[in-house]
Amino acid sequence: MPDAVQDENIQFAHAPFDKRIQLVETSFKTVLASDLHEDDKAGRILSAMAFLTAAAKEDLGLPVQPLVQFRH
Repeated sequence: MPDAVQDENIQFAHAPFDKRIQLVETSFKTVLASDLHEDDKAGRILSAMAFLTAAAKEDLGLPVQPLVQFRH
């Protein structure tokens, strides 16, 4: 039965080298753009969580201290 299944990559394999490079580059750029978008979303979510946590601690009268302290 595996002989009856056509390889979906056959067109890619027989495409001219320049066309394959272009397809790989387009694919990579699409994945990279999606990854960067997801990173930005995660950053916004974490920022919102930090802000809300600090606000809740302040509202409850708990000390709000930065995670990083700079020494002068």
